[in-house]
Amino acid sequence: MRERCGTPLGASMTITDLLGLYRSCTMAEKYHTPSKEARSVAEKCKKLRQEKGWSIEVAAEKVDISVDAYKDAESARHEPSIRKVIALARAFNVAVSYLLGENAFISEEVYEAYYALGKVLGIK
Repeated sequence: MRERCGTPLGASMTITDLLGLYRSCTMAEKYHTPSKEARSVAEKCKKLRQEKGWSIEVAAEKVDISVDAYKDAESARHEPSIRKVIALARAFNVAVSYLLGENAFISEEVYEAYYALGKVLGIK
């Protein structure tokens, strides 16, 4: 049985049940509050893109994602995947920890580990 917004979908559901479920899910998505990390990635990406003088289209091309996916990342509309965060960090030549809002220094070993992980995941 499939679920939608934590509610099991079954053959016994009425049209009224489905409409209510749709409304509650739509409201949940409409009022989604992004995580602190997603907001940090969004703020830092916008700042870095503007500092480099890139348009959204250029930034999306550098990250090798669609323009809509880049807009989602910069607006914190969705939680970014680890692949996307690594690709963004590479494109902007910054540490992943910086994008996530951590101010701590990242060692060369950790950076190399992120780089190796990116290669394994197939991120350019």
